[in-house]
Amino acid sequence: MEQMTTDQLEETLAQNTITLVDVRDRGDFEARHIAQAQSLPLSQIDTFDGDQAEKVYLICTSGNRSRQAAAILEARGYQTVNVLGGMNVWTGETVAE
Repeated sequence: MEQMTTDQLEETLAQNTITLVDVRDRGDFEARHIAQAQSLPLSQIDTFDGDQAEKVYLICTSGNRSRQAAAILEARGYQTVNVLGGMNVWTGETVAE
């Protein structure tokens, strides 16, 4: 599975439109998340229905749940990128709902 740092994610977001999935619980997502991210908790990751030709970037609190989500999606044929350190080390802009 491909991995990247939060700094690399911030650079990628500045240059490209990507599919970024936040797999934390809804409450954590609503409290603070990256604006471009869509919420899909790990418990629901098997319902993800995206374009298999595009990479799916996954983020959580620390990188553990996103790694699990990546494994599930890769088994379904998706190309994934796990964001190391997750929101714990993200220093870019965030929004709340």
